Amino acid sequence: MHYPLIPLQGPRAPGRVTCCVAGCANATETRATMDRTWRIMDHTVREPRWITALIYVGAGLFLLALLVSAVMEPSIRVLHSLQALIYVAVIVLARRHNAWGYGAGALMAAFWNYMNLFVTNFIAAGVHQAWALVTGHGVTRPDLLIGAYAGLGHFLLIIGCLIAFIRTRPDSRAWGRFVGGGAIAIGWFVLIIATVGRQYLP
Repeated sequence: MHYPLIPLQGPRAPGRVTCCVAGCANATETRATMDRTWRIMDHTVREPRWITALIYVGAGLFLLALLVSAVMEPSIRVLHSLQALIYVAVIVLARRHNAWGYGAGALMAAFWNYMNLFVTNFIAAGVHQAWALVTGHGVTRPDLLIGAYAGLGHFLLIIGCLIAFIRTRPDSRAWGRFVGGGAIAIGWFVLIIATVGRQYLP
């Protein structure tokens, strides 16, 4: 007996094909977003306390350096108050495991340490004063001692932010936010130096 062939599915309209493609793309994007969300949540739960401590202690040491130097030199209080906003933002964003905050902390700290290691000798002079204090020779320039723990705070901040960020298994977008956060922080620093900290310009 002959049975006629019955098509299981008719020809698809172009609109349906477009909707199917768009739906697949949306589903893929949604799945990627959910995967990243779960990675961040898992990272948040399992993040060791020492990583958070590195960020908080590092930012705290530099904030202390800003405070002490502002007390010693009233002319830079406005500058250091504006500069402190960077580190307050880093602490707040790092608590939320935010790539912008990690980038601001790591890249701003790296930029400041580079400038004060290779352009000026502020950190080296601070380390020299700290060594004189430890060995009992006495500190001749207490103001330079600030450079030692400011630089140390930044090194701790760099390490903490980098480790915390890498543990989120960042994708290309997250790396973009990381670099963007650093660029914003450095840009803000350059802006306040150019406006209220001109005494530091050559």
